[in-house]
Amino acid sequence: MTTAQAGPQDLVLYGPDGQALTATAAPAEDWKPVRTSGNAVVWERPRQTATLERVDEESELAREEAAATLADAQLQADRILNAAQADADKVAAEAASLRTRTLASADHEARTIREAAAADHDRAEETGKRLDVWMARAVIAGAVGLTATGEYALARLAHFPAQVAWLLPFVIDVYVIQAFRRHRDIVQAIGLTIAANVIYHLAAAGMFGVTTNAKGEHHATWWLIAMVASIASVILWRMHVITAPVAASRSGKLAVPETVSDVRNGSTDGSTAITAKPVSAVTANSTATVPASSTANRAAVSVPVTPRTARRGTATKAKKRTAKTTDSRAQVAELAALMASRGSADAVTLADAKDVCHGVSERTAARRLDAARTTYTKES
Repeated sequence: MTTAQAGPQDLVLYGPDGQALTATAAPAEDWKPVRTSGNAVVWERPRQTATLERVDEESELAREEAAATLADAQLQADRILNAAQADADKVAAEAASLRTRTLASADHEARTIREAAAADHDRAEETGKRLDVWMARAVIAGAVGLTATGEYALARLAHFPAQVAWLLPFVIDVYVIQAFRRHRDIVQAIGLTIAANVIYHLAAAGMFGVTTNAKGEHHATWWLIAMVASIASVILWRMHVITAPVAASRSGKLAVPETVSDVRNGSTDGSTAITAKPVSAVTANSTATVPASSTANRAAVSVPVTPRTARRGTATKAKKRTAKTTDSRAQVAELAALMASRGSADAVTLADAKDVCHGVSERTAARRLDAARTTYTKES
């Protein structure tokens, strides 16, 4: 757009900066006057349609290119994000696998260490047990050897021939070993070995059971010879007592089990006695009900039973047996409670069992200790 000067030639126009404006020539033909402002004419060249369409096309192409570029950028960003996510998942999976392998390896190593420690402990304990066993055997062998010499010399002093005199220490030592194994007659067996050796050494010194002749030789008296000769018979009787099995009483009732282990090995119902007979009288004029044996009719049949007169002393024995069973069960319960207070079945020893079970043999105390351990294990 431009302006052209119109008017008298002597009129001078000034611009904003104070300079005089001069008239310009008329524009080209494509310019057209649109309005007049004072002495100035405003000319305007109309826009060309082709140019506007081209500009629109270029703008549209630019927008399409921008959209395509944005779509490509979005696809590229999605690919990058997916790749990053895949890498992250792979790293997480590798980390989880490494953690699992590390924990498994640590657990295996810890288990191996525990097993090795347990094996070392078991070996040490087994070695200690073997050492205890061999030391006990060595002590027994030494004690048997020492006592056997005195017993052999005592047999020779009592005029036993040399060919059979060695049998006296043999039977004494076998009796001692059986007493230890069965926890019975221990005091009697040890007392017998002590008495035999003491008597021999006193007799050898001329202080007991011997007479001395003019030559200074000692000869056993008749009562010493009789006492030594009766040792084998006494041992034979005691061996029969400690090795004999439990026999049934004359009334047909089995012996009362004293401990849980006895019940497990014999009576399983825990009753105080097991009657071998099918029907037993309880009270006078009582009626026992037994099933009929007929296959056609199996209804119960009531049979009156006449009570037998109890033998003298049977009731007293039954009461003593019942009291003994009650005491044994109470002692087993007391031992089990002692194990519970100490937190372990092995914490209660045979010495504790002997303290709790007053007036019983060591073997019986051992059985009740075993029953208490069984009870403690079941209750735990």
